Parts: sequence; structure tokens; C-alpha cells
Amino acid sequence: MNKKGQVAFESLLVLLVILTGAIAITGYYMQTHGDTLAITAAKTELLKQIGEKNENIYIESIRIEKNPATTLIIKTIPTKTSADFDLTAIEQKAKTASAYSSITIIFE
Repeated sequence: MNKKGQVAFESLLVLLVILTGAIAITGYYMQTHGDTLAITAAKTELLKQIGEKNENIYIESIRIEKNPATTLIIKTIPTKTSADFDLTAIEQKAKTASAYSSITIIFE
């Protein structure tokens, strides 16, 4: 009976080491940066605004470029312009989430 407890304890210890290593490696290679947070916050706000409209809009892509200022480029199907959305709300959410001082939003 004592040997079964010892094996269970050793198995648990090995599992703990493996999980700790997996978490450390995953955290090292999959970091969350300001860019990721800005895109996520902007997409969430954009989806909220799309939900308030009575039409089908597909977000094809959202990307960030940093030359020379931080620019958030949004591409939708059908093509929408900045007049179709509340850019102030999207920009504010993205700036708050990412801690960028300014973000410009462009629709392609």
C-alpha cells in the first residue's frame, strides 16, 4: 500500500514539473504585447458597433502599423468608411487597453 502512494506522489511531481515547463515555455513564446491588446480592444468595440447596426458586416482584417505613428487599419466586407462607425470609441478602447498615447484608425 505504501508503494502505491509513493508512485502516485512521484507521478504528481513529474506532472507538476512538466506543466511548469510548458507554462514557462508558452509564456515566453506567446507574449501579449500592446499591439495584441489594441487589436483585441478595437475588434471588440467594432463588433459591438456592428451589432447595433441592422446589416451584415464582415471584418476581414485588423492590423497595426507603426510608421511613424501607431495606425490601426481595418478592412471590412462590404467596404465601410470611418463615417460608418464611432471612431472615438474604438480609438479610446484601443488606447486604454494598450497604453499607446495615440492611435489613428483607417478603413480600407
